[in-house]
Amino acid sequence: TLDAFYNAWSDLAGNPTNASARLVIRERGHQVAARFQQLAAGMQRLASDTEARLRTDVDRVNDLARRIGELNVDIVAAESGGRSAGALRDERDRLIDELSTLGPIEVIPRGTSSVAVAFGSTTIVDGATVNTVEVTASAGSFAIRTSRGALVEQGRADGGKITTEA
Repeated sequence: TLDAFYNAWSDLAGNPTNASARLVIRERGHQVAARFQQLAAGMQRLASDTEARLRTDVDRVNDLARRIGELNVDIVAAESGGRSAGALRDERDRLIDELSTLGPIEVIPRGTSSVAVAFGSTTIVDGATVNTVEVTASAGSFAIRTSRGALVEQGRADGGKITTEA
């Protein structure tokens, strides 16, 4: 489309008084503008889809963190009462494995049979305490922060892929 637009200008430069050459430039200009509008709409859809996917993933991170925190409480209660917590530990491990599919995590065992879980570089679970995360996005960039404002991750969407900067 741009080539046709530039070629039309070249044709007009060769014959500046030609009315049909002027009409061709006008039509080619409309085609270029329409293509730019299509590209802008596609980029907006990509940004919206990326933001929706991030929000879904953040909701899942928060749900998993909440459930891991609850299991920490149940495991400590069971083991301090002399009961076996093997099934609870297995469930907590399964949830931690699922959480690891959503981002980089580190599990830190605590002496009380509970664990802390860092997501990115920020602790989101420590025993029964859960620090939820939220996403903000604009113009193809995003930030994931804890509810207390600590930065967990930031990045941008490039061609549909999310690249992190933190």
